Amino acid sequence: MLGALFIIGSIIVMILYIIWGLIAPFLTTTDMMSWSSLATPFGVIPVPPLYWLLFLPILAVILLGGAILAWIGWSLIQTPSPE
Repeated sequence: MLGALFIIGSIIVMILYIIWGLIAPFLTTTDMMSWSSLATPFGVIPVPPLYWLLFLPILAVILLGGAILAWIGWSLIQTPSPE
């Protein structure tokens, strides 16, 4: 029972974070979605929008943590109960 809750909970958290990440740029009033450029002596380097620089690493951590929790849940389900 506890393993199933781990799996379902981790999947729900991962899905909600992805949905929030795709909706959030449309709900904010600040401009975090525009590209900028960084001037260097060797030329101009394009810099991606700040939103994606923050969202993608956090998404990777959320997905990795969710996968680990789902794996723990699966292990709990597969482990035989003590006698």
